[in-house]
Amino acid sequence: MNSLQIFRRVLLLAAAAAVVLLAGATSGFAGDNAEKCFEGGKAVCIKIDDTDAVSPSTATSSHYMKNAVTIRNNTGSALTNLKITLTLTDRFDNLVPPTKPSTADYVETDANGNRVSAAACAETAASNVLTCTAPNLGAEGTATDRVTLQPLVFRTSNAADVLATTMKVDVAVKEGGKEQPSPRDPTNEEFSWSEETSLEGETDAQRSWVFPGASVTLQTTKSGQYSTFPITVPPGLNVALVAKLEEGTPSSTFCAACFGQEIDTTATGIFSASKIVELQSVVPLTIVPSGTSEKGLTVRHQPDSGLPEDIKARCTGAIVTGSIPADSELPCARVVINKKAGTLTVQVFSKRGNGQWGFF
Repeated sequence: MNSLQIFRRVLLLAAAAAVVLLAGATSGFAGDNAEKCFEGGKAVCIKIDDTDAVSPSTATSSHYMKNAVTIRNNTGSALTNLKITLTLTDRFDNLVPPTKPSTADYVETDANGNRVSAAACAETAASNVLTCTAPNLGAEGTATDRVTLQPLVFRTSNAADVLATTMKVDVAVKEGGKEQPSPRDPTNEEFSWSEETSLEGETDAQRSWVFPGASVTLQTTKSGQYSTFPITVPPGLNVALVAKLEEGTPSSTFCAACFGQEIDTTATGIFSASKIVELQSVVPLTIVPSGTSEKGLTVRHQPDSGLPEDIKARCTGAIVTGSIPADSELPCARVVINKKAGTLTVQVFSKRGNGQWGFF
């Protein structure tokens, strides 16, 4: 790193850590979901919770992140007429603060019109800006001294090469009572606080927040071996979490005989004996052992609990995402070797949910 790069990094760190006091406005930048409490006047505390390390979206596949914003009264007087604005920006270079409006999109309802995010917030004409309503806040320490806006669900940014999305919270407050404004203590005061959500564009992993009514497809990069994990959460299922699809070197304790990569799927509480899990994987024939056949391949599945299952049975029908076989066939797999394309494709179904997967 040369002297100019060091200088730029120092400036960036100083700017991110600064707390600026100008004309009754106070601002700052959060770290690790910390609560920031401002002092004096009509001060508030602001806390932003987020879901780090989710994946960016693409033009054809949506992933999601969840935020929550808590505003707490930090004074002995009631605060009225709160005006809350949320602004999202994207960061593309580690040395440059986020300056571009985010392409993340607020999800108010699911495809069936069921509410997903807090009704108190709504998108403005600028799609990266939300305005939120809030009740008056009682004095600090009372039962009504805070409000939490949650969940705030967003489709993640689909901008190319995006590294992170920052949420900036601006709060304008007015103190209750009949105080007279003065130049040093204006009737309205404004406070700002920000939190950055990292977006992980990994080749061998994808992650997304999922929620009731969500339909998400996690897919690793189509280079070498790649996998697809479709997830649909029934609207009435009370499950909300970060779902994951990850590939890596097979563990000898899991499957010493397996070839290719070990696949881990996580979507706890979604799949069951009545909600069948599906996984697809495409493996280059160059890493498939000679003698492997469509009828002879075995899928090793280690569920989250219990003993592993070796799936040898073949499902009827062609490999089509979402084409779940009859219950009497489960667990089973569809296997196709395409010598012209140089690929082995496996689509497997199980009643036993998430876990580890491998082939031998």
